[in-house]
Amino acid sequence: MGDIIRPEFPQSSEDPDKLVRSMNVLLRKLEPIARSVVTWSPPEGQADEQLEASTSQIMAALGHMIAEVEDFRTDNADKRFARGDMSDHFWSMLFLAQIAVDRFESRRAADPAHKQIVLAGDSMFDNFAYASGTHILEQMLQSLPPSWSAYGIAVDGARVRDVPGRLATMLPSNTTNLVLCVGTIDVIEALRRVGGGRRHVSVATLLAEPLADFAVAYAQLLDILARLPLQVSVCTLCTAIPLDDPAFASLAHSALAAFNTVIVDEAERRQMPIIRLEQICTDGGDFSFASLVGPTKTGGQKIANAVLAAMLETT
Repeated sequence: MGDIIRPEFPQSSEDPDKLVRSMNVLLRKLEPIARSVVTWSPPEGQADEQLEASTSQIMAALGHMIAEVEDFRTDNADKRFARGDMSDHFWSMLFLAQIAVDRFESRRAADPAHKQIVLAGDSMFDNFAYASGTHILEQMLQSLPPSWSAYGIAVDGARVRDVPGRLATMLPSNTTNLVLCVGTIDVIEALRRVGGGRRHVSVATLLAEPLADFAVAYAQLLDILARLPLQVSVCTLCTAIPLDDPAFASLAHSALAAFNTVIVDEAERRQMPIIRLEQICTDGGDFSFASLVGPTKTGGQKIANAVLAAMLETT
């Protein structure tokens, strides 16, 4: 099996025609893979590594396509992007790919050792644009035990308030474990609202209102997750993000630490396992200079390893 197919979307999704063309190209590449999964009939009890790799390709690509369409609809409400914009071949292939995934996952779910891990949140789990071609989901898929699978519903730039909507529309029905990492964009937006660093005002005073707002929103999100029949783990925010302005960097790092206190408190209150990313991604090379908050291939591998270790601990 070759490398995982990586969708190549236009840098700017302002043109629906370019987006449609990109997706059609990707689905043509997926077609033979999806057909091989749908038509495969294994002997009883036999596993097949190639089938698993094929399904992983489809899942990773479908996740990116769905996220791209959602981003387009969000950012370009005045532009038309509906079923009629896509060719019949696109839709038939999309459904075929989904059937392939569903068939494989139904087989795997019958295994008592099966775990379906879903990564939710922001660019810490959606670093496709920042990782030199190796997405964190791909790194996860390459390391999982045979009966486990992983799926991503995270989207670059997401805030806490964006996560419930993605859960409602994209969470696979066979999910057993969900890992959440979100809040960095909330911190950055909070700092912009308060005007960066105001002189003669303490960090605690500066952050009091946005921190209180975040605490309410994050608690509500964890309450939603706590009601789902899943094992939920939460990640703290990385505090070693490289920033050029020393004054802003100092304030940002203090803010990230304060927001982490909220994350830890709310997770502990609900007895949810915590993955301490601020102790894992500690080097400047772990973060992309194109994004600052998005992990590089190196940072992504550290995060993937930490998530896998946390999942193994809960087995």
